[in-house]
Amino acid sequence: MEHIHVIMAGVTAIILFVFGLENFSAEIEQISGERFRKFLARATKIPAIGVLIGALVTAVIQSSSATSVIAVSLVNAGVLSFKSSVGIVFGANIGTTITAQLVAFKLTAFAPVFIILGFLLSFVRSKISIFGKSIFYFGFVFFSLNLISAALAPLQNEPALTKYLIQPQNPLFAILVGCLFTAAVQSSSVTTGLAIIFTQQGLLSLENAVPLIMGANIGTTATALLAMLNMDVAAKKTALSHFFFNVGGVLIFLPILLLFGARLNEFDANPAVALANIH
Repeated sequence: MEHIHVIMAGVTAIILFVFGLENFSAEIEQISGERFRKFLARATKIPAIGVLIGALVTAVIQSSSATSVIAVSLVNAGVLSFKSSVGIVFGANIGTTITAQLVAFKLTAFAPVFIILGFLLSFVRSKISIFGKSIFYFGFVFFSLNLISAALAPLQNEPALTKYLIQPQNPLFAILVGCLFTAAVQSSSVTTGLAIIFTQQGLLSLENAVPLIMGANIGTTATALLAMLNMDVAAKKTALSHFFFNVGGVLIFLPILLLFGARLNEFDANPAVALANIH
């Protein structure tokens, strides 16, 4: 009965996390509006600027999937060229690592501050009130991660489970799991956040967590791949460039993982921080 309670609490916390991410992204997109899209079209004519913008946008909205879908949609609408969109897509892969750093360094402890601030701002009769919900959901996302951590803490007392998760597993299988799970929840941040929490609690070894993150980098492209189905050729090229770029990254680093997986802990004494840095 206790195990069922832990599982239900964990699943509920994960659902809240996904809910928070989706609403946070939606609020940011609503705030940005058409003016931001036009700015994006002008600024991304320089590829390096496109990478920077892609990274910043993803860091803000906490979703590389959302960033890539925005890029694909803008290409389909003729607002962005394929060349301009590639920089945004590549930058999204950089921006998505911010979530990992926030979780690894336990900055999630400040989540209640953002929730309270966002709630109060929502009632202020001023232009800044439009930021209230986005700030609220930003805090909600990381508060949910704290809930996940608390809900799964009892699993530390399950020696059979921890022994299995800590022992080296087939990295290809872990990549597949990370890919499928991320595609299902449509957010690599969810996979990354969970992997880091499990690593922090000693439930998952760094060697097993890294391929999950690698799989998440592939799975996160699923959203854009689905979005491109009814779009023009240029939009399809943007979505496919995101997919092949991420798959290429996994193929490059997979041999390194296979050869030096046992030495990954040398990145940092704290496995969670090491995982965030590797990501």
